[in-house]
Amino acid sequence: MKIKLIKSAVLVFLLVFICAAVFAAGTKEAEKVTPVKVGGAGLGYNIVMITHGSSGDPFHSVVKQGAGDAGLVYGCNVQFLFSESDNAKEVNMVEQAIAGNPDGIGLSIPDPVAFDDVVQKAINKGIPVISFNQDDADTPNARLAYIGATERKVGYTLGKYMQKFLKRGDHIVIPEEVPGQAYAVNRSAGIIEAMKEIGVTAEELDAGYERAETTRRISAYIMGHPETKGIINVGGLTTEIAGMVVEDMNLKDKVVVGGFDLLPNTGPAIKKGITKAVIDQQPYLQGYFTVVQLCMVKYGKFTPFNIDTGRGIVDSSNIDEVLALVKKRIR
Repeated sequence: MKIKLIKSAVLVFLLVFICAAVFAAGTKEAEKVTPVKVGGAGLGYNIVMITHGSSGDPFHSVVKQGAGDAGLVYGCNVQFLFSESDNAKEVNMVEQAIAGNPDGIGLSIPDPVAFDDVVQKAINKGIPVISFNQDDADTPNARLAYIGATERKVGYTLGKYMQKFLKRGDHIVIPEEVPGQAYAVNRSAGIIEAMKEIGVTAEELDAGYERAETTRRISAYIMGHPETKGIINVGGLTTEIAGMVVEDMNLKDKVVVGGFDLLPNTGPAIKKGITKAVIDQQPYLQGYFTVVQLCMVKYGKFTPFNIDTGRGIVDSSNIDEVLALVKKRIR
């Protein structure tokens, strides 16, 4: 009886040993077929992102965060450069990037003409170019795709939303950080179109792109035009400052604010009921998907495609859930 039990135990042991050996061999074989790569997908591409924006602008820091995270996921080196709203400087940055022969260039295009030649130069050299945040939609441009908001459409969407807070005969001002840039021209046009629908007059204001000066210009306009019932902004900086100006001047129930993006003081202004709504361009996705698509052009010769990121309106109904993500530089 004991001999039978010993034989059975030995047989069980042998079966377990054989199964373990087979499993181990299978695992080793699988590891050979699909090795684990360090650094995301491990593609190792070099991507250069160049923006008209300022390094001190919280909006563009979110774009940069998205681009950097995509670089981590795909195992690529992402260089992010700011031209501080200097078109000539930005064109020169593109020239320098081309000389370095990167695997792809992401580029904001704030002027409909200034970047045509340099983009074509990159394409001719075999370097894919995708625009983000701002695009050249008015003249021929060789860039392969655009990741960002459709500017006039999104301006109209904001204006349409703000109609509920205004009435025929009212007057609004549209502060612009950089008048003449594509985003300002097209967003303002969309806002003005929506205002005309309800008989509201609008005036565009050169508000500047420096915090103290922008604050001074918006404050001066409101003091000089006390009939103003709304400040509808085309950029994140003016939206944030307009809310602060209205609060400081105790005009909460007299002047409504609307605009773009979620800079640090904009969320609180929405919670207080001063700023009624902003369009969230989802800047994180502008940076992220630009890098992703440039990688895919190199990796699989895939054709890039436009992505409209300007889809969401943030107002009092959803501000709390969004603010938690703003702190993480995701929204």
